Amino acid sequence: MVVILFSLCVAGVTAQKNVVWFIVDDLRPQFVSYGQTFMQTPNVDALVSRSVVFDRAYAQFAVCAPSRNSFMTGRRPDRTQAFNFADDFREVGANWTTLPEHFKNHGYVTLGGGKTFHPNLPPNYDEPYSWSQDEPYYNFTDDTCDEAVSPVPPYDGRDDEICTVSNASALWDYRMASKGIEWMGKYVDRPFFFALGMRRPHLKSIVPVDVFESYPERDDDVPAQATFPRDIHNIAWCCNYSAKLNGTDVYSQGPWYQAYDNYTTSELRRGYYASVTWVDSQIGRVLTAVDNYGLVNDTIVVLHGDHGYQLGEKSCWRKQTNFELATRVPLLVSAPFLSGPKRVPYPVELVDLYKTLADLANITAPEPSVQGKSLAAYFDDSTPSEYGRFFSAYSQFDRCPSDTAVDVNNLTASDNVTAFHGGCSETAKQNITFMGYTLRTLDWRYTVWLYFNGTSLKGDWGDCHVADGFCPTELYRHGASEDLGDFERFEPTNLASQPGHAALKVKLHAQLQAHFQSDQ
Repeated sequence: MVVILFSLCVAGVTAQKNVVWFIVDDLRPQFVSYGQTFMQTPNVDALVSRSVVFDRAYAQFAVCAPSRNSFMTGRRPDRTQAFNFADDFREVGANWTTLPEHFKNHGYVTLGGGKTFHPNLPPNYDEPYSWSQDEPYYNFTDDTCDEAVSPVPPYDGRDDEICTVSNASALWDYRMASKGIEWMGKYVDRPFFFALGMRRPHLKSIVPVDVFESYPERDDDVPAQATFPRDIHNIAWCCNYSAKLNGTDVYSQGPWYQAYDNYTTSELRRGYYASVTWVDSQIGRVLTAVDNYGLVNDTIVVLHGDHGYQLGEKSCWRKQTNFELATRVPLLVSAPFLSGPKRVPYPVELVDLYKTLADLANITAPEPSVQGKSLAAYFDDSTPSEYGRFFSAYSQFDRCPSDTAVDVNNLTASDNVTAFHGGCSETAKQNITFMGYTLRTLDWRYTVWLYFNGTSLKGDWGDCHVADGFCPTELYRHGASEDLGDFERFEPTNLASQPGHAALKVKLHAQLQAHFQSDQ
């Protein structure tokens, strides 16, 4: 593999550039500009028209806290040792400089609000280290379906998964956008770095009633792959979720069945679509302020999700898997003073953001322990079109027994562990049982599930090289010509056991193992 290093030197670009960074909770590429033509997302789609769009961008961990610990520090989860909601990076990297802190150290007003880091991981959203003290961190407070937001029909029950409201200005994303606009007016004459953590489309789907009703009621919006394929070991599946609509609890039936009935599935998906449209409108308010203050050509705008999301595909809801829909995120970076719009088809990672933003803002390189790569070469028109063709993206996810009666030391590749695993949400990292590792190239996804060694905090790759070792594998065909807008048909068939792919599987396995066994 040949690595080409680019120096981003643009004549006339000397002034410091502002950064507006939208971090959107549970956001998959659910936009018109990503092939979802039925969506109503005019503001993000307008941003696409002046951005470098990374069509294949991937989170390093498909759940909030580990993913955010990763991209906020520029370190992969194996280095942060933040695998769930029990630990944060400051426990192993007390002196690390985070991405916003790097900008703070270069004279920026760095202000954050909402879910940038996951709440309390690290404590106090890493204040005062990451954030300048010109303003206090704007603490995240989630919406509830109560009098403050004026719930109205069709969903006005406090326990429902969807809540339709009349008081849009009381919702978190409205308040977060307003705070960002306030900061912009206050610090328009200073270089600023604003990180705006937007809440929706995270559940519950608490949205203005007019936004919800802009999507028609249906009972047939169900995934083409509504059940879990039998050729995938079901340790890859997650999880048994319940939902409540109109006061009625609905329970998923496990991987071999469509998770919910058609109507419940359609309504939950409708709630997600409305949530994306709602957050799009609030992103639009901030972008309008950038325009009104005349800052477009002096401001880097970044937008991405913290991980992807599943809406019933393969009987999976939410995130917490290593599949394409759980790991892939939208990633847009607008730097119009450097580059016009373009789309990048090659795999990139959220851990790449640290070095990329430092390069685009023309500030010094981060400390040596920061991982990932700079994507700044894509903002240079002299970069060859094939640059990045052989890039790969890496993600991982943990699994833990939820029933102590299971003998986790006596599993074979064919054993059904569905009833005994979950997402390790608050398990001490030394007690994590399994880790799934996945590699995404332009053409393929390869995944392997391993026992997790609580001492080394790494997967036990040796099990893959002994008879009857626990080492379930997955291999899926993708490719440059794949329709990335067809969310319903990703990864339909596990090719790992097919003889015709044996040599490819050995090659990808070696690449995946080398990555996760090295210091990356």
